[in-house]
Amino acid sequence: MTMLDAQHSPYIRPAKAGRAKRRRWLGLTIAFLIVLALDFWAFYPGPVVRTYPVTSDKIPQGSVCIVQISDLHSHIYGSDQQPLIDLIAAQQPDIIALTGDILDDREPDTGTALLLKGIRDIAPVYYVSGNHEYWSGRYDDMRALLESCGVTVLDNRWEELSVNGVTLRLCGVDDPMMFEYTDDPQYLALSGGSENERDNTRALLDSRFSALDDSAFNVLLAHRAELIGLYLEYGFDLILSGHTHGGQIRIPPFINGLFAPNQGFFPQYGGGRYDFDSGQTLIISRGLSFAAYVPRVFNPPEVVVVDIRANV
Repeated sequence: MTMLDAQHSPYIRPAKAGRAKRRRWLGLTIAFLIVLALDFWAFYPGPVVRTYPVTSDKIPQGSVCIVQISDLHSHIYGSDQQPLIDLIAAQQPDIIALTGDILDDREPDTGTALLLKGIRDIAPVYYVSGNHEYWSGRYDDMRALLESCGVTVLDNRWEELSVNGVTLRLCGVDDPMMFEYTDDPQYLALSGGSENERDNTRALLDSRFSALDDSAFNVLLAHRAELIGLYLEYGFDLILSGHTHGGQIRIPPFINGLFAPNQGFFPQYGGGRYDFDSGQTLIISRGLSFAAYVPRVFNPPEVVVVDIRANV
């Protein structure tokens, strides 16, 4: 067979066509697997654990582990909340901080009750309110549930704690939605009938935390992350917040949240850690809510772990 005959042989072309076909199938398979991996990553239902180390000169020795739970919105993990409870226990926390919207105004409190009953023996639990507890119209019932589970409600007050040789002051401020639902004369007098959430929060902070001892390590639990400008004025070393749901849709590292309540599109404070020139730190939990009708993209539900220790 001559070279010319080989080039036109019917027995050669099928082999070349077969190799091309296999390459196409291989390319399609790889592309499909990449899309599948991205889809899993983008819509992973979580929860994941995110750990933030925080150091301070105010802590001479020792360490404190705080697990922060925020924006559960009554969601249930597994059949009885046990996967979430086990995940929290695995972090071996010294303190569990609940930063609001543990209850949802449109859902029964089953998921909330399961969580509270499951974590009460893990570590001391502290709570501040979110807007949904008030929207639900069931705040009094929620408070009774919290207290029956041994949870300390930090309603515009603080407690000094000594943990592992570390002394810290744990403070809590109510969600400003409280002013629309309370009939307590002291709070009505503070607001003066105003419905401005920032002004009302400032009034609360002024009345409770204006004389805070700066020598202690002061931690504030506050649901609303967008009010960070106010919190910083009162000298809190660490602020733990929620409310943003991580901006719902993220494209790391380019977009840290598409939309957050009370901040709108492309929020300045979407989620994660923010360190300020003053030496203060804000940590925003992206929350634990999970609902098919409000998708989370590249934004899995999370349990936050804050490791506070000496600055060495």
